[in-house]
Amino acid sequence: MEKLANQIINSPIPTRLVVGNIDKVRDVVEIALQSRFCLQQSDFALQKSCFCTECRKIKNRQHPFLLWLCPEKDYSVDDMDAIFDKTRFALDDGQSFFFVLDKAQNLNSASANKILKVLEDPPVGYNFILLTDNTNLILPTILSRSFVVQAQTHSEQILDHQLLKYFAVKNSLPEPVSFDQELKKLHLSDNESTELCQTLMEYFIKKVSVCYTDPHLQDQKLFFTQGLQIVQKRLKTPPASGSAGLFWKLLYLDFSVVRMDSTSLTTNDNKTRSP
Repeated sequence: MEKLANQIINSPIPTRLVVGNIDKVRDVVEIALQSRFCLQQSDFALQKSCFCTECRKIKNRQHPFLLWLCPEKDYSVDDMDAIFDKTRFALDDGQSFFFVLDKAQNLNSASANKILKVLEDPPVGYNFILLTDNTNLILPTILSRSFVVQAQTHSEQILDHQLLKYFAVKNSLPEPVSFDQELKKLHLSDNESTELCQTLMEYFIKKVSVCYTDPHLQDQKLFFTQGLQIVQKRLKTPPASGSAGLFWKLLYLDFSVVRMDSTSLTTNDNKTRSP
């Protein structure tokens, strides 16, 4: 974690994009900011447990040199005004101010365009930290202006795409309407869909292999095995001629059946064990 915190604070450019599980990313950024402003704790390993005045202000998002934005929905153009209200004031030599934009994937074209210039070339001392769990949903104009910090494990990076996360984790499928909306939003091509499905297949192959050596994954062995079989079956007839949407919907139905079968097996197993 210390390495990640150093990457965030000592970024070569003023805008960072921190990628990973959103809760983990928030923790890493919070600790990185504590390490920058804390006046008492010099041992990084103990930084998270420090509750000095500076650290408490950071934890409560009330530090005078921090503005942490996290709208419930998409960022609006008006949300960006808070940034310019701060940057119009010059900082003293050696001072640093950090803007944290939580859920940066919620920056739409209008709100992103308003801050592109300040992201690329902010006034001296001003810094931006953008948080996301999915780089595929980040606007290219934002991505090109950011120093990307990966706060993910290798296996997490493999499944960086939101659709893959739905299928790769047991009982993670959204409701059909939500899935359909996500699918329409992504506009995946036939080739993109095939590549994503191949990535998913590679993930399942690795997980099935690990299940034979890791006793902690034995309860997930059935799910990974069935998931691999489904993906391999679907890849025998990959999407073509604009059928990517139908391909993903069929895959969704296949995994819905797996979820129901797994639930049924678990229920029956519990009944068998009951006295």
